[in-house]
Amino acid sequence: MISQWVVRLPMAVLLLVAPLISAAAQVPQIPSAPQVPQVPGNLSIGAPAAPVITSPKGGEGVHSPIVVKGTAAKGTKVKVTATLAVAVGVPVSPPSTKLGNAETTVDSAGHWQVSIPYKMPMTVSGSKIVLEAVTVNSLTGQTSSATKVEVTPNT
Repeated sequence: MISQWVVRLPMAVLLLVAPLISAAAQVPQIPSAPQVPQVPGNLSIGAPAAPVITSPKGGEGVHSPIVVKGTAAKGTKVKVTATLAVAVGVPVSPPSTKLGNAETTVDSAGHWQVSIPYKMPMTVSGSKIVLEAVTVNSLTGQTSSATKVEVTPNT
């Protein structure tokens, strides 16, 4: 047998108690979890692998602008620097002059290409142009080890 209870309260008490009963009857809202951003498929936290320079080959003669081509992990950034290394006849570190630099983003097939125009500051027999390429992790800014190729400036 079910019993029913009826409670009669004065109006003043109802006005004081009603907000408390109403608040207790509400189900608290649980905040939703923050959305996690979508990340490209080849997420890497550390330094990226060094790029490969496929052209020009070591020892080749080059003219301005030097077109440098290669491969690297798709979506990464590649920075290339061209430096003139002047041959000297004494056993010291040869002086060098930065000729130019360029950067690009590797395409979806893993290929990249840059063009570096330069003016020869001097022409010394035996001088070389050192092409140095690094890959940059777009998330962390970490840089790979450098890939270097020495080419010969055609005057």
